[in-house]
Amino acid sequence: MPNSQSQNSDHSDRWQALDAIKTLGVLGALSAHIIIWWFGKNWDTASGAVFFSLNGIPNWLAVTYMTVVHFILVSAGAAFYFYLKHRPTFKKITFRITLFVFLGVLFGLNLQPLVLFWNFFLFYAFSILIIFILDRYGDKKGVAFLTLGALILTPFLRPLLNQAAPENYLAAVLVGDLQGRVSFFPFFPWFFLVGAGFLISYFYSKYQNKRLLIYGMLGGIIISFLIIPFLKPLDLSNVFGVSSQISISYIIFIFSSFIFLISLLELIFKKITLSKYNSVIAIGRHILPIYLITVAITLPLTDALKNSAKYGNNIHIFLTLELITLTIACLSGAVLTYRSSKRIR
Repeated sequence: MPNSQSQNSDHSDRWQALDAIKTLGVLGALSAHIIIWWFGKNWDTASGAVFFSLNGIPNWLAVTYMTVVHFILVSAGAAFYFYLKHRPTFKKITFRITLFVFLGVLFGLNLQPLVLFWNFFLFYAFSILIIFILDRYGDKKGVAFLTLGALILTPFLRPLLNQAAPENYLAAVLVGDLQGRVSFFPFFPWFFLVGAGFLISYFYSKYQNKRLLIYGMLGGIIISFLIIPFLKPLDLSNVFGVSSQISISYIIFIFSSFIFLISLLELIFKKITLSKYNSVIAIGRHILPIYLITVAITLPLTDALKNSAKYGNNIHIFLTLELITLTIACLSGAVLTYRSSKRIR
């Protein structure tokens, strides 16, 4: 944890356990992309939209990926807490939000028909804007109330807006749309994970002790096991749209799993300092550029191999693509860490 024995080797205020979870999250996302691109089927090619179905994948595997990938949301909220501790200027905040909005438009704009899918990047940009305003002009209580509200109000707002405004874009942004064709990450309930991550960093950095970590580890694993029976099988007929009106049980499961893992890793890392070039933490330090670099290389490569008469549907090629993805991420993490170190000097 920052300012504790778990600092990184360059004596920065990084949180090793958090960087490790961010690494796990982005690697999970990249691996999931390869699976979707290789085994998924685009069922809406006529309109030009990209809606992948991935029927037949074991539900336990889908749940595992769903959980690991969305560790990114919790860890992004956690990392944003430390970013705000440095009191960034409005210019820096504006640039950060504008960057994510740009990426959101880039990844979400579909011209046939003209529609902007409310996606991960747009949701995150909106979430950090809200947290920044609440934290700068209010206090942590405001973030806590909105975070809990995003979870508690979802079961009430979702059926209300589904019935009152089923085709409304704003309603889809708030609670998602039933078909998952407009909004992939609605504010309710996904903000809970970002806000919870922000509060986790505040709480864990304020109350640094072994007992808290043990309680977090035990509480996280107990809640995770208790919630498993309520995890309904995921409908993967629209892989990305499955997040639109996700069951609340999955949000709780992701959060409790994160609490367990961050507490466990912090206990492990308390007396261990990894090299800043170690991929376990190096990738987590640069998740956005690594994600963009890796996707830019692997997407066209996967598409070309999948459509090849020689290599299409070959399981060995799929495993090779997964290995290539991991290699690119690791190398990118090392290079970006080296460049960061040179700038600091």
